[in-house]
Amino acid sequence: MTSQDAAPKVRKRDPQGTRKRILDAAFQEFSDHGPAGARVDRIVRAAGVNPRMLYHYFGSKAGLFRELLAAKTEEMAQRRREAAGSLAESVADVAYRQFEDRKWARLLMWEALAYGEGDIVLERERAAAWQPAVEGLRRMREAGALPASLDPAQLQLSLIALATFPVAFPQTAKMVTGMDPLSEEFAAARREAVFALVEALQGAAPGANAR
Repeated sequence: MTSQDAAPKVRKRDPQGTRKRILDAAFQEFSDHGPAGARVDRIVRAAGVNPRMLYHYFGSKAGLFRELLAAKTEEMAQRRREAAGSLAESVADVAYRQFEDRKWARLLMWEALAYGEGDIVLERERAAAWQPAVEGLRRMREAGALPASLDPAQLQLSLIALATFPVAFPQTAKMVTGMDPLSEEFAAARREAVFALVEALQGAAPGANAR
């Protein structure tokens, strides 16, 4: 064996990959335990890194939570930008996809419990991410595709609730419908129901017959 053969292998640095592993592990941890209950040791163990790397990239657990919210906010905004089809189709698709990624709803519920009426993390940036959707509804209302009596911001909030409620409160969904809210059958039925509701809403608009 030559001295070259005996030399230890140097692991190639992959900052982006390391950050992603930490963020992915943090997403699971924060959605399971909330901002207060999440533990750094579990995050780094799941990510396969040492604590020093987490603090190097994110500064603190609070900094990690902040960056996770920023990344997920942009991801969700990108989904909305890429949404195709009618308003009913878009909202129905969002409702269906909630069942594929329940962690986001759980994380937001933990955030609500943790922060209550205090300062919202990245409030300005996260609020700005919703404005294109609100403005889109405003344009639809001005074009006669939605009832003129509807406030765009309140309508957007209602559409969010329509899509996310069964994921946030599965016990209520089960009691009301008698279905398993975690099943594919329920997710498909929910998609159809949301589509029909938004279609009916648009059908009540003065310009509905002109579309």
